[in-house]
Parts: sequence; C-alpha cells; structure tokens
Amino acid sequence: MRYIKSTIFLLLFAMQLYAGFFKTLGFDIVDPDGNKFILKGYGLGGWLVPEGYMLHTPGFGSPSSIRNQIVDVIGEEETKKFFELYRKNYVTEKDIELIAQWGFNSIRLPFHYEFFSPIDSPGVFIDDGFDIIDTLL
Repeated sequence: MRYIKSTIFLLLFAMQLYAGFFKTLGFDIVDPDGNKFILKGYGLGGWLVPEGYMLHTPGFGSPSSIRNQIVDVIGEEETKKFFELYRKNYVTEKDIELIAQWGFNSIRLPFHYEFFSPIDSPGVFIDDGFDIIDTLL
C-alpha cells in the first residue's frame, strides 16, 4: 500500500511539473495553456560552428579546416584569441532583440560537443558551452 501511495504522489507531482511546459498534441505543438504554437525560427549558423559555405572557403570548409587555415596565417595563440572574440561578438543582445522584432520566436543554435566535453577527454564536462548558452538566454 505504501508503494502505491508513493507512486500516485510521484505521478501527481510529475503531472504538475509537466503542465508548465510546451508539448505536442497530435501533430501540433501547444503551449502550457493548450494553445497551438507555431515555431518561427532563426538559425545562428556560423557563430559557434564556422560553416564553410557561409565563409566561402575553398573545398568543404569544415570547422577544423577553417580553424587550421587561420592557424596557418596567425598562429595557435592568436587563433585562440580570435575565436574568443569571434564567439563573444558574433551575436549580441541587440541582435536577439532584432530577431524577436522581426517576429521570430525561437532560435536554432548549432554548436559542437567540444564546448561541453573536451575532444580528448570524453565524459568530462566543461562550462564553456553552458556559459555561451547562458549569455544567449
């Protein structure tokens, strides 16, 4: 009996938490009040993952090849500084305000897992990616 009471309590608690979130209803996304919600998204491509087609780099322009080309020109240390400034200044709060004024209600944020876990240390977590997302929010 105790198990049943605990289970019912947890289910009721979980339902209350779930009530405050967007969810799907059939093929629709609905807000916490049950109103149909249409996502109008804007992609921030090129910010956290340099994309070759946007930068018009030769070949496929993978993020690592773009980074390597920059290293060839200015060296490793200056490349680190460059990308720190690039990430800090590519998107500003004014940009996000403007995107909202244009009528968009969501943002697609492409990022690489290396912002959350070092490439050479899988399973280890770092704050870099979370800090970047926090500034966006």
